[in-house]
Amino acid sequence: MEENKELEKPHKRRVRYKGTHPRKFEEKYKELQPEKYKDTIEKVIRKGSTPAGMHISICVQEILDFLQIQPGQKGLDCTLGYGGHTRKMLECLQGEGHIYGLDVDPIEIVKTTDRLRKAGYGEDILTIIQQNFRNIDLVAEEHGLFDFVLADLGVSSMQIDNPKRGFSYKVEGPLYLRLNPDKGISAAERLRELTRDEIEGMLRENADEPYAEQIAKEIMKTFRQGEQIDTTGQLKEVIERALVFLPDDKEIFYTLSLLLLFQSLHPTKQESVPSLSPCSALRNSGGKTSV
Repeated sequence: MEENKELEKPHKRRVRYKGTHPRKFEEKYKELQPEKYKDTIEKVIRKGSTPAGMHISICVQEILDFLQIQPGQKGLDCTLGYGGHTRKMLECLQGEGHIYGLDVDPIEIVKTTDRLRKAGYGEDILTIIQQNFRNIDLVAEEHGLFDFVLADLGVSSMQIDNPKRGFSYKVEGPLYLRLNPDKGISAAERLRELTRDEIEGMLRENADEPYAEQIAKEIMKTFRQGEQIDTTGQLKEVIERALVFLPDDKEIFYTLSLLLLFQSLHPTKQESVPSLSPCSALRNSGGKTSV
């Protein structure tokens, strides 16, 4: 009898909505399970919002009109993401042809693969590869040239919304800014490695930040005092201290400077531009590329 009691696992209640409008990402369990709570998802979208953990693709019809995808063609989606564009392009193939989808994010690529497989797109028509789009030439070497190529650059809503990914300063989270958390260093580590001149130069060259000098000075002052900048909230506090001299309505300046600093620290800023040049060399004669 005693042994049975020890083997019994305590019941864990499901996280439920707090009130009618939950604020925290992890509390929005209905939005995080779109297959199960379709009514909730439709309601959120009708209001003009993006459900937590989802990403709504933009310019879908415009992209399809430009690419003019035909059954039997072979295509490359350099940035698979949530799979919205890929799914629409697959529909154009009408079961004939093949699409290769790339994504560097090891967390979201698993979810998207499962989502598209359940939608009926098997390995016979869709190949998904965890790969940075900067290496698309290697993909072409292995799989041949493509009839159409899509590169929808940037991060997606499901990455920005989740505070654990460290892409947003709207809520407290680790200062990561990495699509692949298993590679490279975090933004917090990168900040600690830079000198004051390097930070100032990065802000000026990558983001045209008008207060680059003041922000760089405050970041170095924070480190000298033995404090850390390991979270998005701590970085926001540094920006606020650096720009304390601004007028009373300074919130817009805080937000803009934070955005520009995030832009400068994000590895995609350094990786995306040089990665686009091989696209034209990956297409068959008459093929098209949409970026």
